[in-house]
Amino acid sequence: MRKEDNDIRRITDGLRSGRRFRNANLDKLLQILERSELHVPQGLMMDAADAPRLREIAPTALSSARKRRRLSVPTSSIVRWALVPACAAAAALIFFFAWPRLFRGEAAGTAIAVSGDVRLLSAGAHRTLREGDDVGRDDVILSGPSSRADISFPGGLVLRVLPGSRVSLLKTYVTGRKRTFDALVTGGGCIMRVSRLEAGESALIHTPTSVASVKGTMFGVRVDADGTVRYEVYEGTVRVRRCLPPDRSVEPEAAMVLERYFEDAAVELKASQACRIGTDRKPLYALTGSNVRNALPDLSIPVIATGTACEMQLPNEAAGFPGMPGAGIAARPAPEPRGSVYLMYVPDLDFVLKIGKRYIALVRSQETRWSLDLDGTIASLPVFESTSLYVSTVSGAAMKIDLYTGKILWTAHMDDSMHPRTSPVLDESGLYCATVRGLLYKFDHDGRLLWRSDIGCRVTATPVCSGSHVFVPAADGRLIGVDGKTGAASVGASFGSGIAALGARADRIFVATEAGSLFCYRHRDGKTLWRYEIAESINGDMLVRHGSIYMFGRGGTIYRISADGLLLWSRDTGRPIVKRPAEDESRLYIPAGGVLLSVDKKTGDIARASLEPAINSGNVAVTKDTIYFESEKSGFTSLRK
Repeated sequence: MRKEDNDIRRITDGLRSGRRFRNANLDKLLQILERSELHVPQGLMMDAADAPRLREIAPTALSSARKRRRLSVPTSSIVRWALVPACAAAAALIFFFAWPRLFRGEAAGTAIAVSGDVRLLSAGAHRTLREGDDVGRDDVILSGPSSRADISFPGGLVLRVLPGSRVSLLKTYVTGRKRTFDALVTGGGCIMRVSRLEAGESALIHTPTSVASVKGTMFGVRVDADGTVRYEVYEGTVRVRRCLPPDRSVEPEAAMVLERYFEDAAVELKASQACRIGTDRKPLYALTGSNVRNALPDLSIPVIATGTACEMQLPNEAAGFPGMPGAGIAARPAPEPRGSVYLMYVPDLDFVLKIGKRYIALVRSQETRWSLDLDGTIASLPVFESTSLYVSTVSGAAMKIDLYTGKILWTAHMDDSMHPRTSPVLDESGLYCATVRGLLYKFDHDGRLLWRSDIGCRVTATPVCSGSHVFVPAADGRLIGVDGKTGAASVGASFGSGIAALGARADRIFVATEAGSLFCYRHRDGKTLWRYEIAESINGDMLVRHGSIYMFGRGGTIYRISADGLLLWSRDTGRPIVKRPAEDESRLYIPAGGVLLSVDKKTGDIARASLEPAINSGNVAVTKDTIYFESEKSGFTSLRK
C-alpha cells in the first residue's frame, strides 16, 4: 500500500470513530479519495503561494477535471502543494455530508426503537440498524423474524416495520412546513401513524398492487407470501385503491381502462374497518386494449371485510405504538363501522333509506325521521313492501322493521351466516333467506319459521320467485327449484358455469352465468327457450322490466335484450360499471366516481353529468324529480333531475 493510501485510510478511520460522522458513508468517501489524483510538476513544489492566480485558474482547472478526472496545474502557477489536496479533501467531505440532505429530503427519520435483527440497506451497503440511526429516502429496511423497528419522522409521522418485512422509503420530505411521505411494502407489513395532513401534504403506503392515501390516521398493512394485501384502520380514514405496476408493463390503452376501473372501485376505510385485495386470475401485462374489459372480473379490487373477517388481525403489533396508549387497540371498544352506504326510495313515505354496514336511517333532504343501529352487519340490500322493511345480517339473523317508527317488530335466527351478496326475497306468503352453505329458510310475515331446505351447494346470487316456486342459483351452475309451500327441492336445469344473476317474468327465469351467457328457462316444462352470448362478465345486477332484460357488463357495456332473446341495443358507457344501477320509469342511473350516467331505457342514449363532490354511495336513489346520493364531503346530497 502506498503511503498516501495509508494516510487516507487513517483519516477516514478517525472520522468513523467520531459520533457525528457515524452515519456518513465513509467507505464511498474512501474509494473516491483513493482514486483522486493530483499531477503537479516538480518545479511547482515551492513554499510560496499565488492565491490570486489560483482563483483565476480555478474554473479552467475544474472544467478540465470534469473531462479527464485529472487535474493538471499550469507550470506558470506557483502554489503551495499542501493547499490543493486540502481543498480537494474539504470539497469531498462537503459533497458527502451534503449529498444525503440534498437528495434524501430536508429531514431524515430516526430509529427510536429497534428490537431483534433489523438491517438497513443504504447506498448499496448493508448495516445493522441501531437506535439513533438516521433513515431516509431510498433506504430499505429489512426486519428478521421476531424483529421490528420504530422510526420517527419530523411532523408527527411514525412508522413501525413489522417482523419479516421489507419496506423501501421512496419519499421522506418531512419538515415543519410540508410533509410528503411515500413507502413501499413488498413483504411483511408496517403500521403508520400520522397527524392530520394539511392541503398540499401527502402520506402514502404502496404495495406492488395497491396504494393507501392517508388523511391523518393510524393504520396497518400486510402483504402475504401469495401477494394478498390486507389493510386495517385503527383511527381516522384511509383510502385504498388498486394501482398499476410501476414498471409500465401494461399497454397504454389497457392502462387507461384499468385506471378508471381501479379509481371507481376504490374504498374508504374508517376506524375498525379492514379490506382485502386478493390475487389476479389474469396478469396485467397480458391485457390489451381489445381484451381488458372482458378481463376486469379476473382482477382483484379492494373488498371491505364483513363478519369475522373485519376483526383486527394486527392489534398486538399496534399495541404500545408511539403516540398511542400502552393498552393498545384491542382494549378499546370498536366504533361503529360505517362503510359503503346504499340508498332505497320508499314511495309510500316519500323518504329515502340510508343503509350502512350496521345501521339504517330514514331521511329526506336535511330531515332524519329515525335512525337504527343493528347488532350485526347487514348482508345485502333489504326488501320492503309498503311500510315494512325486511333485513338480513351476515351473522344469520332476519328481522322485520316498521318503516314509520324504525322499531324492530321481530327477529328470527338461522343456523348459518347469510351470503354477503344475496338479498332476502319476498312474496305474499312469506320471506325467503339463502345462507352461505346453501340453506334456504322461509318465514311467514310474523317471523315464524315455516320450513328449511338444504340446496346442497353454495348460493351465488339472490333467488327469485315465480309461480309457486322459489328458484335458487347454485355455484356449480344448477338452478334449484324449491316448492314455496313444502320446501321440497328439485333440480330445474344446469347451465355449465356459476350463476351470477337471476330475473323472472311469468313462467320464465332469466339466468346470467359468470361466463357471460344469458339463458331463458321456462320452468313450466323445463325447457331452455333461448341463449344469448354477452361475451362479457356482468356486475351481478339484472333488471327485468316491461318485457326487456337489462344487463350491465363490468367492462362498461349496457345491454337491452327482449324477452325473445333479441338484442334491442347495447351501449358502451366508456367506464367500468362496479356500482348498482338505479331506475325510474324511463331511465337508468349508474354512478361512476364523479360521473352520473343517465341512460334512456328505450333508445340507450347516454347523458353524462359530472358531479363535484363525487358520488360515494354504492348507488343513487331516484324519486319523481330528485336524485339522492351520498358524497364524502357533503354527506346526503340531492340533485334535481
